Amino acid sequence: MDLTLFETLPLGDIGADRTDQYLPLTELRRAIEMRWTLTDTAERTGGPARYAASRKPAAASASSRR
Repeated sequence: MDLTLFETLPLGDIGADRTDQYLPLTELRRAIEMRWTLTDTAERTGGPARYAASRKPAAASASSRR
């Protein structure tokens, strides 16, 4: 499965304040890494995109799910 994430780009004046719609990708990555192991890859495509491989950790024990 692939997942593509985009940060809000400055679009000039759009008549609305979008600061409450912004979530830094660094913060999102930290949240994802609480459940998945992410490993940066060397893949590049000419743009600013960065890629990571994901691996779901081993199933947690019942006591750690509480």
